[in-house]
Amino acid sequence: MTADQGSLKDSLKIFVENANLIDIIYNYVIENYSKKYSFKTKKQKYGARLIITELLYLTKTGLSYENYRGPINGKTLNTHALFFAKHRIFENVYELMHKEYSKTNTSSKFKYQSTDTSYIMNINGKENIGRNKHNKNKNCYKVSIIVDSNGIPHSTSVVAGNHNDAKIGMENVNAINNNVNEINKKCKPYMLADKMYDTKDFRNSCIEAGYKPIIDYNKRNTKDKKLIKKLTKNKRKIYKKRIKVENRFCIFKKYKRIHLIYDSYLSTYTSFLYLAECYMIQGYIWNTKIKNNIETPSHALEIISNKQFYY
Repeated sequence: MTADQGSLKDSLKIFVENANLIDIIYNYVIENYSKKYSFKTKKQKYGARLIITELLYLTKTGLSYENYRGPINGKTLNTHALFFAKHRIFENVYELMHKEYSKTNTSSKFKYQSTDTSYIMNINGKENIGRNKHNKNKNCYKVSIIVDSNGIPHSTSVVAGNHNDAKIGMENVNAINNNVNEINKKCKPYMLADKMYDTKDFRNSCIEAGYKPIIDYNKRNTKDKKLIKKLTKNKRKIYKKRIKVENRFCIFKKYKRIHLIYDSYLSTYTSFLYLAECYMIQGYIWNTKIKNNIETPSHALEIISNKQFYY
Protein backbone atom coordinates (compact mmCIF):
# COMPACT_ATOMS: atom_id res chain seq x y z
CA MET A 1 0.00 0.00 0.00
CA THR A 2 1.38 3.40 -0.98
CA ALA A 3 1.43 6.44 1.31
CA ASP A 4 -1.44 8.02 -0.70
CA GLN A 5 -3.58 4.89 -0.38
CA GLY A 6 -2.93 4.73 3.36
CA SER A 7 -4.00 8.35 3.79
CA LEU A 8 -7.18 7.72 1.77
CA LYS A 9 -8.09 4.70 3.90
CA ASP A 10 -7.53 6.70 7.10
CA SER A 11 -9.78 9.47 5.74
CA LEU A 12 -12.55 6.97 5.02
CA LYS A 13 -12.24 5.49 8.50
CA ILE A 14 -12.64 8.97 10.04
CA PHE A 15 -15.68 9.62 7.81
CA VAL A 16 -17.34 6.35 8.83
CA GLU A 17 -16.63 6.80 12.56
CA ASN A 18 -17.87 10.41 12.64
CA ALA A 19 -20.72 10.40 10.13
CA ASN A 20 -23.15 12.16 12.50
CA LEU A 21 -20.69 14.93 13.39
CA ILE A 22 -19.70 15.50 9.77
CA ASP A 23 -23.38 15.70 8.76
CA ILE A 24 -24.08 18.36 11.42
CA ILE A 25 -21.17 20.53 10.27
CA TYR A 26 -22.05 19.90 6.61
CA ASN A 27 -25.67 21.02 7.13
CA TYR A 28 -24.51 24.20 8.89
CA VAL A 29 -22.04 24.99 6.07
CA ILE A 30 -24.60 24.39 3.30
CA GLU A 31 -27.24 26.43 5.11
CA ASN A 32 -24.97 29.44 5.68
CA TYR A 33 -22.41 29.25 2.84
CA SER A 34 -24.35 27.62 0.01
CA LYS A 35 -22.80 29.83 -2.68
CA LYS A 36 -19.34 28.50 -1.90
CA TYR A 37 -20.04 24.83 -1.15
CA SER A 38 -23.19 23.72 -3.06
CA PHE A 39 -21.56 23.44 -6.53
CA LYS A 40 -23.16 26.61 -7.85
CA THR A 41 -19.85 27.69 -9.40
CA LYS A 42 -17.62 25.87 -11.85
CA LYS A 43 -14.59 26.54 -9.65
CA GLN A 44 -15.76 24.22 -6.86
CA LYS A 45 -14.00 20.88 -7.09
CA TYR A 46 -14.43 19.36 -3.63
CA GLY A 47 -17.56 18.80 -1.56
CA ALA A 48 -18.04 20.18 1.95
CA ARG A 49 -18.18 16.68 3.51
CA LEU A 50 -14.80 15.80 2.04
CA ILE A 51 -13.25 19.04 3.29
CA ILE A 52 -14.64 18.58 6.82
CA THR A 53 -13.41 14.96 6.91
CA GLU A 54 -9.89 15.98 5.88
CA LEU A 55 -9.77 18.84 8.42
CA LEU A 56 -10.74 16.36 11.14
CA TYR A 57 -7.99 14.06 9.86
CA LEU A 58 -5.44 16.91 10.14
CA THR A 59 -6.65 17.68 13.67
CA LYS A 60 -5.94 14.14 14.79
CA THR A 61 -2.66 13.59 12.96
CA GLY A 62 -1.09 17.06 13.05
CA LEU A 63 0.23 16.62 9.50
CA SER A 64 1.54 19.68 7.70
CA TYR A 65 -0.18 20.66 4.46
CA GLU A 66 3.08 19.86 2.66
CA ASN A 67 3.19 16.27 3.97
CA TYR A 68 -0.55 15.70 3.60
CA ARG A 69 -1.30 13.06 0.93
CA GLY A 70 -5.10 13.00 0.92
CA PRO A 71 -7.61 13.47 -1.92
CA ILE A 72 -7.42 17.29 -1.71
CA ASN A 73 -4.46 19.43 -2.70
CA GLY A 74 -2.65 20.62 0.46
CA LYS A 75 -2.74 24.32 -0.47
CA THR A 76 -6.43 24.09 -1.30
CA LEU A 77 -7.17 22.43 2.04
CA ASN A 78 -5.25 25.22 3.80
CA THR A 79 -7.42 27.80 2.01
CA HIS A 80 -10.57 26.08 3.26
CA ALA A 81 -9.13 25.82 6.80
CA LEU A 82 -8.54 29.59 6.79
CA PHE A 83 -12.09 30.19 5.51
CA PHE A 84 -13.59 28.02 8.28
CA ALA A 85 -11.46 29.86 10.85
CA LYS A 86 -12.36 33.33 9.54
CA HIS A 87 -16.09 32.61 9.74
CA ARG A 88 -15.78 30.70 13.06
CA ILE A 89 -17.72 27.77 11.61
CA PHE A 90 -16.54 25.09 14.07
CA GLU A 91 -17.07 27.45 17.02
CA ASN A 92 -20.65 28.18 15.94
CA VAL A 93 -21.40 24.49 15.37
CA TYR A 94 -20.04 23.65 18.82
CA GLU A 95 -22.34 26.26 20.40
CA LEU A 96 -25.33 24.66 18.66
CA MET A 97 -24.27 21.19 19.78
CA HIS A 98 -23.75 22.41 23.35
CA LYS A 99 -27.27 23.92 23.44
CA GLU A 100 -28.63 20.51 22.46
CA TYR A 101 -26.45 18.85 25.07
CA SER A 102 -27.61 21.21 27.85
CA LYS A 103 -31.34 20.58 27.33
CA THR A 104 -31.43 17.57 29.66
CA ASN A 105 -30.13 16.75 33.18
CA THR A 106 -28.85 20.30 33.63
CA SER A 107 -28.59 20.16 37.42
CA SER A 108 -26.38 17.06 37.42
CA LYS A 109 -24.28 18.19 34.44
CA PHE A 110 -23.55 21.72 35.66
CA LYS A 111 -23.50 21.30 39.45
CA TYR A 112 -19.71 20.97 39.57
CA GLN A 113 -17.72 23.11 37.15
CA SER A 114 -13.93 23.26 36.96
CA THR A 115 -11.42 25.54 35.30
CA ASP A 116 -7.75 25.23 34.43
CA THR A 117 -5.11 26.47 32.00
CA SER A 118 -2.53 24.57 29.97
CA TYR A 119 0.56 25.52 27.95
CA ILE A 120 0.64 24.81 24.21
CA MET A 121 4.21 24.76 22.87
CA ASN A 122 4.97 26.73 19.71
CA ILE A 123 6.29 25.21 16.48
CA ASN A 124 5.17 27.51 13.64
CA GLY A 125 2.94 30.09 15.36
CA LYS A 126 3.58 33.76 14.50
CA GLU A 127 0.59 35.53 16.05
CA ASN A 128 -0.11 36.36 19.73
CA ILE A 129 2.75 34.18 20.98
CA GLY A 130 4.11 34.94 24.45
CA ARG A 131 7.02 33.72 26.56
CA ASN A 132 6.19 32.07 29.87
CA LYS A 133 8.69 32.04 32.73
CA HIS A 134 7.14 28.87 34.20
CA ASN A 135 7.70 27.07 30.91
CA LYS A 136 11.48 27.63 30.48
CA ASN A 137 10.72 31.08 29.02
CA LYS A 138 9.57 29.49 25.74
CA ASN A 139 6.98 30.84 23.34
CA CYS A 140 3.56 29.31 23.79
CA TYR A 141 -0.19 29.79 23.92
CA LYS A 142 -2.32 29.32 27.00
CA VAL A 143 -5.61 27.46 26.61
CA SER A 144 -8.12 28.04 29.39
CA ILE A 145 -11.39 26.12 29.67
CA ILE A 146 -14.35 25.76 32.04
CA VAL A 147 -15.87 22.27 32.02
CA ASP A 148 -18.96 20.75 33.60
CA SER A 149 -19.37 17.53 35.60
CA ASN A 150 -18.86 15.44 32.44
CA GLY A 151 -15.74 17.33 31.43
CA ILE A 152 -17.49 19.08 28.50
CA PRO A 153 -16.19 22.65 27.92
CA HIS A 154 -18.68 25.52 27.84
CA SER A 155 -16.17 28.37 27.82
CA THR A 156 -12.84 28.32 25.98
CA SER A 157 -10.18 30.97 25.44
CA VAL A 158 -6.76 30.93 23.80
CA VAL A 159 -4.31 33.71 24.68
CA ALA A 160 -0.60 34.47 24.63
CA GLY A 161 1.56 32.45 27.04
CA ASN A 162 2.55 35.43 29.19
CA HIS A 163 -0.97 36.01 30.61
CA ASN A 164 -1.86 35.34 34.24
CA ASP A 165 -4.07 32.27 34.85
CA ALA A 166 -6.46 34.03 37.24
CA LYS A 167 -7.03 36.94 34.81
CA ILE A 168 -7.71 34.49 31.97
CA GLY A 169 -10.12 32.65 34.27
CA MET A 170 -12.01 35.88 35.00
CA GLU A 171 -12.37 36.54 31.27
CA ASN A 172 -13.61 32.98 30.79
CA VAL A 173 -16.22 33.34 33.54
CA ASN A 174 -17.45 36.62 32.05
CA ALA A 175 -17.57 35.09 28.55
CA ILE A 176 -19.94 32.24 29.49
CA ASN A 177 -22.91 32.30 27.12
CA ASN A 178 -26.44 33.23 28.19
CA ASN A 179 -27.71 29.65 27.91
CA VAL A 180 -25.26 28.39 30.56
CA ASN A 181 -25.80 31.51 32.70
CA GLU A 182 -29.52 30.71 32.88
CA ILE A 183 -28.70 27.14 33.95
CA ASN A 184 -26.25 28.42 36.58
CA LYS A 185 -28.96 30.58 38.16
CA LYS A 186 -31.12 27.49 38.70
CA CYS A 187 -28.54 24.95 39.92
CA LYS A 188 -26.14 27.32 41.80
CA PRO A 189 -22.97 25.43 40.81
CA TYR A 190 -19.54 25.14 42.38
CA MET A 191 -16.44 26.51 40.67
CA LEU A 192 -13.38 24.35 41.34
CA ALA A 193 -9.89 25.73 40.64
CA ASP A 194 -6.30 25.17 41.76
CA LYS A 195 -3.93 27.46 43.69
CA MET A 196 -3.10 29.60 40.65
CA TYR A 197 -6.65 31.03 40.83
CA ASP A 198 -6.44 31.96 44.51
CA THR A 199 -7.03 35.72 44.09
CA LYS A 200 -9.73 38.05 45.45
CA ASP A 201 -10.67 39.26 41.98
CA PHE A 202 -11.25 35.76 40.64
CA ARG A 203 -13.26 34.70 43.69
CA ASN A 204 -15.39 37.84 43.42
CA SER A 205 -16.02 37.33 39.70
CA CYS A 206 -17.16 33.75 40.41
CA ILE A 207 -19.53 34.91 43.18
CA GLU A 208 -20.97 37.64 40.94
CA ALA A 209 -21.59 35.02 38.24
CA GLY A 210 -23.52 32.85 40.72
CA TYR A 211 -20.82 30.30 41.57
CA LYS A 212 -19.72 28.92 44.92
CA PRO A 213 -15.94 28.98 44.51
CA ILE A 214 -13.88 26.17 46.04
CA ILE A 215 -10.27 27.13 45.36
CA ASP A 216 -7.23 25.59 46.98
CA TYR A 217 -5.37 28.20 49.06
CA ASN A 218 -1.97 29.36 47.81
CA LYS A 219 0.61 29.36 50.62
CA ARG A 220 2.67 32.01 48.85
CA ASN A 221 -0.11 34.55 49.40
CA THR A 222 0.47 34.50 53.19
CA LYS A 223 3.78 35.16 54.92
CA ASP A 224 2.65 34.01 58.36
CA LYS A 225 2.33 30.20 58.27
CA LYS A 226 -0.20 30.25 61.13
CA LEU A 227 -2.63 32.23 58.97
CA ILE A 228 -2.52 29.79 56.03
CA LYS A 229 -6.03 28.50 55.34
CA LYS A 230 -6.94 24.96 54.34
CA LEU A 231 -9.99 23.47 52.70
CA THR A 232 -12.45 21.72 55.01
CA LYS A 233 -13.00 17.98 54.75
CA ASN A 234 -16.28 18.47 52.88
CA LYS A 235 -14.76 21.01 50.47
CA ARG A 236 -11.78 18.74 49.88
CA LYS A 237 -14.16 15.95 48.88
CA ILE A 238 -15.89 18.24 46.37
CA TYR A 239 -12.55 19.64 45.18
CA LYS A 240 -11.50 16.18 43.98
CA LYS A 241 -14.09 16.49 41.21
CA ARG A 242 -11.74 19.02 39.59
CA ILE A 243 -9.97 16.02 38.02
CA LYS A 244 -12.46 16.34 35.14
CA VAL A 245 -10.72 19.39 33.72
CA GLU A 246 -7.30 17.69 34.00
CA ASN A 247 -8.69 14.66 32.16
CA ARG A 248 -10.10 16.90 29.44
CA PHE A 249 -6.71 18.46 28.76
CA CYS A 250 -5.18 14.98 28.53
CA ILE A 251 -7.74 14.12 25.85
CA PHE A 252 -7.17 17.43 24.06
CA LYS A 253 -3.45 16.73 23.77
CA LYS A 254 -4.05 13.40 22.05
CA TYR A 255 -4.92 15.54 19.03
CA LYS A 256 -1.53 16.43 17.61
CA ARG A 257 -2.70 19.68 16.06
CA ILE A 258 -3.95 20.81 19.48
CA HIS A 259 -0.95 19.54 21.44
CA LEU A 260 1.49 21.75 19.48
CA ILE A 261 1.08 25.01 17.52
CA TYR A 262 1.52 24.12 13.86
CA ASP A 263 -0.62 26.97 12.45
CA SER A 264 0.66 30.49 11.95
CA TYR A 265 -2.52 32.24 13.06
CA LEU A 266 -4.29 32.12 16.42
CA SER A 267 -7.71 31.98 14.72
CA THR A 268 -6.76 28.82 12.80
CA TYR A 269 -5.51 27.08 15.94
CA THR A 270 -8.70 28.06 17.78
CA SER A 271 -10.78 26.71 14.89
CA PHE A 272 -9.11 23.28 15.11
CA LEU A 273 -9.57 23.37 18.90
CA TYR A 274 -13.33 23.83 18.50
CA LEU A 275 -13.41 21.02 15.94
CA ALA A 276 -11.84 18.75 18.57
CA GLU A 277 -14.49 19.91 21.07
CA CYS A 278 -17.22 19.06 18.54
CA TYR A 279 -15.74 15.58 18.25
CA MET A 280 -15.75 15.16 22.04
CA ILE A 281 -19.31 16.31 22.67
CA GLN A 282 -20.94 14.16 19.98
CA GLY A 283 -20.86 11.04 22.18
CA TYR A 284 -22.98 12.81 24.81
CA ILE A 285 -25.65 13.85 22.31
CA TRP A 286 -26.16 10.42 20.73
CA ASN A 287 -26.43 7.40 23.01
CA THR A 288 -25.16 5.01 20.36
CA LYS A 289 -21.91 5.94 18.69
CA ILE A 290 -21.92 5.52 14.94
CA LYS A 291 -18.54 3.76 14.94
CA ASN A 292 -20.01 0.81 16.85
CA ASN A 293 -22.57 0.19 14.11
CA ILE A 294 -20.50 0.61 10.94
CA GLU A 295 -17.36 -1.23 9.97
CA THR A 296 -14.80 0.02 7.48
CA PRO A 297 -15.50 -1.79 4.17
CA SER A 298 -12.76 -3.96 2.71
CA HIS A 299 -13.11 -2.08 -0.59
CA ALA A 300 -12.38 1.23 1.18
CA LEU A 301 -10.07 2.60 -1.49
CA GLU A 302 -12.70 2.10 -4.20
CA ILE A 303 -15.41 3.89 -2.19
CA ILE A 304 -13.24 6.84 -1.19
CA SER A 305 -12.20 7.44 -4.79
CA ASN A 306 -15.88 8.02 -5.66
CA LYS A 307 -16.52 11.75 -5.14
CA GLN A 308 -20.28 11.25 -4.65
CA PHE A 309 -19.49 9.53 -1.35
CA TYR A 310 -18.52 12.88 0.14
CA TYR A 311 -21.11 15.21 -1.30
